[in-house]
Amino acid sequence: MSGKELLVVTGLSKTFRIHQGGRKAEVKALDDVSLTLSEGETLAIVGESGSGKSTLGRTLLALDRPDSGSVLFDGQSPFDLKGDQLRRWRRHIQMVFQDPYASLNSRMTARQLVSEPWQSHRELYPTARERDHRSDQLLEMVGLKAQHAHKTPRAFSGGQLQRIGIARALALDPRIIVCDEPVSGLDLSVQGQVLNVLKDLQRRLGVAYVFISHDMSVVRHMADRVAVMYHGKIVECGPVDSVLDTPSHAYTRALIAAAPSLSSL
Repeated sequence: MSGKELLVVTGLSKTFRIHQGGRKAEVKALDDVSLTLSEGETLAIVGESGSGKSTLGRTLLALDRPDSGSVLFDGQSPFDLKGDQLRRWRRHIQMVFQDPYASLNSRMTARQLVSEPWQSHRELYPTARERDHRSDQLLEMVGLKAQHAHKTPRAFSGGQLQRIGIARALALDPRIIVCDEPVSGLDLSVQGQVLNVLKDLQRRLGVAYVFISHDMSVVRHMADRVAVMYHGKIVECGPVDSVLDTPSHAYTRALIAAAPSLSSL
């Protein structure tokens, strides 16, 4: 965690208006959230369902616009950009989704899934030969073999599909990847394999991760720092060992007590 700051988030707030029991209600998904992320760092965002962590992830990707506050990547706000400028900005922050079965097109081959982002960024790999070569390289980087390139998602296990999702996220050479509960649907032993792929890629490529999770044991394995979210607020933030070994907030202590073991990692 020695790199410069890539991402600076200041005072993010976001309220959703919903209909509940025939009445209108407001849910404050983000409440004055501030954080930073440096080159090559993993910042975990931890909290239970409904704590606001997924809304935060979507806002960092400029998929949701905050009611107030700012997101600066390398000093630039995505909310000031439109058209081609925003398209180019999106190259730098990509996402690995929780459910690869839902996020990957079942009719496409692994090679097609990995190369699809280049349809919007043809300047990176202009020819079909370049795209095929690079997609096969990325599949190998996440632990899949050349013969996997022509198979569709039905031929893969959940762990293998998540590896394809990771390769796809790497296709545009991002500097940040938002990982939204990327192993929560996998068996414990497979979780460890996928997490180790992510750590190896970080060592090799220097990519930074925003790692969204509800599982403190996964966070201990992955993160440099951790921010704990509760009802849209960050209630505790600091180095992972400090927060997990000597938590100052009762909510953090409850999450740690509920965490399963990943001693096999």
